[in-house]
Amino acid sequence: MKTLAYRRYGPPWVVAVEDAPDPTPAAGEALVRVHASAVTTGDARLRAFRVPPSFWLPARAMIGWTAPRRRVLGGAFSGVVEATGPGASRFGAGDAVFGFHLFDAHAELKAAPETQLLPLPAGLSHEQAAALPFGACTALHFLRAAGIAPGARVVVVGAAGAVGGAAVQVAKALGAEVSAVCSQEAAEHVRGLGADRVFDRKAEDYTRAGRTWDILFDAVGGARPADGRRCLASGGAQVSVVIGAAAIGAALRGAVGLGPRTVIGESRETPELLAEIAALHASGALRPVIDAVFPFAEAAQAHARVDSGRKRGEVILRHPAAEAPAQAPDQAPAQAR
Repeated sequence: MKTLAYRRYGPPWVVAVEDAPDPTPAAGEALVRVHASAVTTGDARLRAFRVPPSFWLPARAMIGWTAPRRRVLGGAFSGVVEATGPGASRFGAGDAVFGFHLFDAHAELKAAPETQLLPLPAGLSHEQAAALPFGACTALHFLRAAGIAPGARVVVVGAAGAVGGAAVQVAKALGAEVSAVCSQEAAEHVRGLGADRVFDRKAEDYTRAGRTWDILFDAVGGARPADGRRCLASGGAQVSVVIGAAAIGAALRGAVGLGPRTVIGESRETPELLAEIAALHASGALRPVIDAVFPFAEAAQAHARVDSGRKRGEVILRHPAAEAPAQAPDQAPAQAR
């Protein structure tokens, strides 16, 4: 099978097409011929080894000292089941599915636990389904960790990206009043996701807008701990999806009562979270947003688009199995700005 592999850490062009043996599904797994997969910010960070300096040594020990141990990235994907392993009974050959399972989705074939798969939602293309899991699971995980409740006031920083855009939709679905911070060019797009108010990140300071929020959801690393201290209501929480030294320090101070509670860590795309986002989509409260679709062989360009920091929604790879022309995304690909 064809895979997209990287043999060293570096810029987008380190990702290249390589041949690899077809995987064999283990017990409880399904073998999926992938039709579409997402290139997420998480994939791009792993490829470039962008981690906080304080995490450098443990991250190298876990991921690979001089080169990545897992050479094929990709977690969010959609495709068609080709075979199943012993004891797997939820799906059969020919079933269309989507899901999330770390690594190896940027390949023609992916073996994944059945528990990490769900039926392809009615009315969605494989590309749209691949755009659902990463941002929505991340948003739901962190909003829950921050204690979201109906009526909560939430402000999302970086609201145009995959995680931020999903946070706007998920927070609205959970009954929150949602404000968003993004570029002026992305404002209408973010309003279309359900934001009640949008702040121009270059022209307006949301922390001095004369109001407070219960949750400051920072999807891109654009909010400082001082921003949370300035604009959070008593008992509020600041979410830092992108972990850095400042966020770690704020979390430690918050843990001993020296500042607002700061939620950091890693999202876990559990079967329960996947089922919840599927239900949110079925209810009409959550829709996938695609920034751009790239052919499988243009993975380096897809990574470059993610690295640009200008995407709106998810960047998708169209795999060789996807023979039909791709459906148009929700919007035209975002332009450089």
